[in-house]
Amino acid sequence: MNKILHRTIIAGVFALWIQICPEAFAQLDRVYPTQGPVVSGTISQAQPDGVVIQVGGAERKFTLDKIDRVVFNREPGPLTEGRSLVRQEQYEAALAQLSQINISEIDRDFIKADAMFYLAYCQAKVALAGQGDKNSAVKNMYGFVTTAGKNSFHFYDAAKTLGDLALAVGSYDNAVKYYGALARASDANLQLQSRYLVGWSYLQQKQLDEAEKAFAAVASATVNSPEQLRYQKLSIAGQAAIAAAKGQADQGLDSLNKLIEESDPADAELFGRLYNAQGACLAAKSDPEGAVLAYLKTHLLFPSDPDSHAEALAELVQLWPQVGHPERANEARTILQARYPGRN
Repeated sequence: MNKILHRTIIAGVFALWIQICPEAFAQLDRVYPTQGPVVSGTISQAQPDGVVIQVGGAERKFTLDKIDRVVFNREPGPLTEGRSLVRQEQYEAALAQLSQINISEIDRDFIKADAMFYLAYCQAKVALAGQGDKNSAVKNMYGFVTTAGKNSFHFYDAAKTLGDLALAVGSYDNAVKYYGALARASDANLQLQSRYLVGWSYLQQKQLDEAEKAFAAVASATVNSPEQLRYQKLSIAGQAAIAAAKGQADQGLDSLNKLIEESDPADAELFGRLYNAQGACLAAKSDPEGAVLAYLKTHLLFPSDPDSHAEALAELVQLWPQVGHPERANEARTILQARYPGRN
């Protein structure tokens, strides 16, 4: 009983101290879990699959799927602000903040790794949107991976970003390699994402059999989360694109129409993939008008996913002349070359 009373008093004093001295509380590392209260202490380990935080005399481990974000004691203000802007997908504004950080002046390795990642990540996002140099973004993200990636819970985000960049510059073998790295994660969501992305990379190379194997593995998997269900839907879109390439467009359209009806249009990547696959199926059925309409939906309604948007524009360049509008093909080509140099 005395021990229970003693612990209760200590807990009460600590809670009161936090209320009276919030600035002292702020001088701790903080893990924001996906569920539950913030955990404050000192990060003692960081690795690709998660972090360990010391809370008093005890260790608490958080795997990637349980981490919403991590904020470090005494981290630079531009890092805090930049991270917040990244969460809002305001990558150019985040890059402006993060560029103010002098990484060489950061003493703590965990903070240095965090700053390196977010800076490289924003550079990549801006480049993928057609507003920056993709090769420079690859160099910076690869620098993060080789310098600090093995001791950072951002490793798999970095690998995925390198895959995105490789895909954008047409380096498909590297895309397969980087996306394949996600399969080593302990997180089942990342494992399934890896299979889908590898399949997508094979599809871009017209390696249809390899792509079909990867997509089929995802489509037949038992799913246990909304993220895994999403990768299944994306894989079914990939299978429909393969069906179009193999002359089985009707089969592909049936699955696509069902997914379009039941899915959330707030997911720009998913709907970009779905309408692009629909366009491929309709083009395979010698219906250029229908194909144009499908690709236009990606272009006009879901342009925020760079890869599917670039694909839609490239297809419109080919399709507009078939429906009597070569001037619209020139418009699509101009947008494609301006926003996604090197894509055709």
